[in-house]
Amino acid sequence: NYFRNDARPVLFVYLTRRLEVMGTLTEVIPRMRSAVASACGEQLFVIGDHVWGEAPMGPDIAFQQLDAVTNYDVYGNMKATGLFATKNEVDTYYDKLNGWKQAASRNGCGFVSSVTPGFSKNGRPNNTFQLLARQIDGPESSVGSLFRYSLFRARYLVDSTVQNLLLVTSFNEWAEDTQIEPANGPPSIGEALNHYTEGVVYYGYGDLYLRILRNATVDLDKIEADKYANFDN
Repeated sequence: NYFRNDARPVLFVYLTRRLEVMGTLTEVIPRMRSAVASACGEQLFVIGDHVWGEAPMGPDIAFQQLDAVTNYDVYGNMKATGLFATKNEVDTYYDKLNGWKQAASRNGCGFVSSVTPGFSKNGRPNNTFQLLARQIDGPESSVGSLFRYSLFRARYLVDSTVQNLLLVTSFNEWAEDTQIEPANGPPSIGEALNHYTEGVVYYGYGDLYLRILRNATVDLDKIEADKYANFDN
């Protein structure tokens, strides 16, 4: 039941950029391909978590070793300076992703765009990461507006060579508050509001994020799609 691209089973590999830093990328990826080919005769399509910061200007070893590149840690790469990411910060992030897409394409490598609804590790002990709220620009924006606007930008960066695949971080990683899985519950108050959400009110959102994802990824014409530029609708 693997997702396949060009009839090849797709495998996502976390932090391939760290493998490159350690000098082991050219060893690990071929070993993975060889092991799968020997065991079951399949040729892997490897998507590496390699996108970080600015795209390389010239050839990069990752483009030779990987079939496509993506960015899993949207929070860390976006580098929002406050509790609420600004529209300019989101735009800067996707402009950098566009640079990666172009660099990958020049080197015969695929690209997978990525989005996240927010981020928080406040439920974990000794957390040092600042929360990223689920509204863009401030608390006056609607719940889910960060996800909605991110999808508006990301949907124009999908790559047809990878079936227009788009990565969502994540469906159900509750420990980092990146989940889009349906959730019900009252607004955050008391200790939850003061400690866990750093004063930002969180709500039970039902299936809101699944609906946002559906609406942003259906085959809309450009006029209809551009409505998502108004991220608070």
